[in-house]
Amino acid sequence: MFDENKYRESLSVIHASDNLLSEIEKATYKNVKQKRYIPRAIQIAMVCLALILIPGITVFVYNKMKSVVLFFDGDTTQIEKDIQVVEETAEGSQYRACVDSMLADSYSTILGISIEALSEDARTELFSENFDIRDVLSFDYDGADASFISMSWKFSDEKDGEAIRNFAVRLDGLGAPNTIRLHVKEDDDSVIELNIDKSVESLSASAISDYKDGDYFIDSCELSATQITYLVTFDEPVQGDKIVEIYFRNADGSLSTLQQLAGNDTEIKIWNEGDPAQNTYRYTQPFSTVINPLSIVGVIMNGVEYSFLDTEYSTKVDIPESMKPFLSPFVERNSTFYAYASDICEKIGASIENSGEKYTIRYLNNTLVFNVGNPKVHLNGDEKETDSSAIMEGDKLLIPGNYVDFLGVRKMMYYPERGNVQPPEYWLITP
Repeated sequence: MFDENKYRESLSVIHASDNLLSEIEKATYKNVKQKRYIPRAIQIAMVCLALILIPGITVFVYNKMKSVVLFFDGDTTQIEKDIQVVEETAEGSQYRACVDSMLADSYSTILGISIEALSEDARTELFSENFDIRDVLSFDYDGADASFISMSWKFSDEKDGEAIRNFAVRLDGLGAPNTIRLHVKEDDDSVIELNIDKSVESLSASAISDYKDGDYFIDSCELSATQITYLVTFDEPVQGDKIVEIYFRNADGSLSTLQQLAGNDTEIKIWNEGDPAQNTYRYTQPFSTVINPLSIVGVIMNGVEYSFLDTEYSTKVDIPESMKPFLSPFVERNSTFYAYASDICEKIGASIENSGEKYTIRYLNNTLVFNVGNPKVHLNGDEKETDSSAIMEGDKLLIPGNYVDFLGVRKMMYYPERGNVQPPEYWLITP
């Protein structure tokens, strides 16, 4: 079913073609002011020269690569080849902004931006808890409706004596190719123009319309090292947060849920695609940790597995109940929401053990250890302080909602879609 050598060979060709095209594009635009790209060979030469002659420049080049990857946790080697290195600066009276790197795919763009405070008051604001980068920079997009673009960002920590803070700004809904203009708000004449024309490569699969299971149909799926995107058509208009079941086949033969693949740190973005009357939505979820697409060999849509490489392959698959979304009751005690530990653990296939007041819950790669009545817990050996603790009601163990989060599953309040609005009594749990 899956030929790994063929898979790797195909991706190598894609990489080679992409790299060649990128070098041609860079050479073509080398004299255009707005496109100040640096080919890989020149980057390496610059770094080597810096190591020999000017050690300080080494840090400068490294930081430029670092800004855009602030958005991700862990190793980012997988995407380094896809990062566009730039050096575009705009300055006002209080702040100087420098875009140092860009990373894009078909549906989103991440900008690596450093903001330098030019006064003590500006520095205080820059490192304040409520700093909003949109108070310093305005963003204009060519050929894109700003109302459909969602912005989020991550930033570097404050360092003593520094007046510069690095940001990774993610623009969901704006992919490559595109043009972005950044203005320092206090000086509209100071503009940075960015031409985004390089994209992270992706794998895709399309579903066969004969296979439909339920009141929606997943039309297609696109997977890259940085995010997952899939199109869904519903039979009737639905709430935008409706859970859609999609699963993945790993190279070792095991299955993963979207939650297990993407993690708990990012949110699914949902857009209406095309004519609203068609009830088609695009679901996009970024990864907090870069993945290797080679580790995912297939996708299960509408109960049918498709290969990312062999377009002719499809087969029906039974998904274990422990991987499917479910409703679990919760209760409120002393302004804290609690789940019934036995119900959650049984349905997700987690083990739960106790020795007196001490409990241990194991689920996939997570181990949660806690004592009844003690707000301190240990997650995979690391101590975490919480605002509440597990309690007993009769013979039932109740755990705070954040314990559910610690296990790596997602929960959300469940409101029935029909009938009178009632206070929620259940969490919708997604393993």
